[in-house]
Amino acid sequence: MAVTPFALCVADDATFWAWSSWPRLARWPGKDKALVVMPIAGFYAPSPDSAWDGEETELTERLAAASRELGSPEWLLVVPPLRFVAGPDPRCAFAVPPPVAHAWIEEVAGSIAAAGFRKILLFNASPWNEEVCAAAARDLHVARDLDLFCLHLSGLRAAGCPPLSALLRELGEWERPAPPERLAP
Repeated sequence: MAVTPFALCVADDATFWAWSSWPRLARWPGKDKALVVMPIAGFYAPSPDSAWDGEETELTERLAAASRELGSPEWLLVVPPLRFVAGPDPRCAFAVPPPVAHAWIEEVAGSIAAAGFRKILLFNASPWNEEVCAAAARDLHVARDLDLFCLHLSGLRAAGCPPLSALLRELGEWERPAPPERLAP
């Protein structure tokens, strides 16, 4: 039986940012409602027999399944994954200092924002990147007025967590609340 290898980084051709031309992204319908997923995977191997791309493989497979369940919606885009581990650990490879990881997330989010998209999900697979993702999301929301959300693979594995497709749909439907009315002086 022939086995088709799973393509790393491409969860779904229809939602993969890199397969869209810049003119198509410029004319993207409903940019204000679109959710751009920024997958973040590390190089963590829990055992010597583990593959270094295990985090990215699981992340990509989950995104592919969720996109299929949602019917490859036009409000969903997935950028190519960022691959790093924030901070050194003997079980990790290619570790970078947290400020470098933060700057990389900020750079990619800035490019997404420059293309006109405002809603970004940091979908992280590495337990070593959870804190830097949370800090970057907070800082980008404050500094660039972007709507950032964090979802960690460790949370998806928890008992009782809804499926990824349901979480993506909920974020896709989320709208920024209107600012409160100012009181007259």
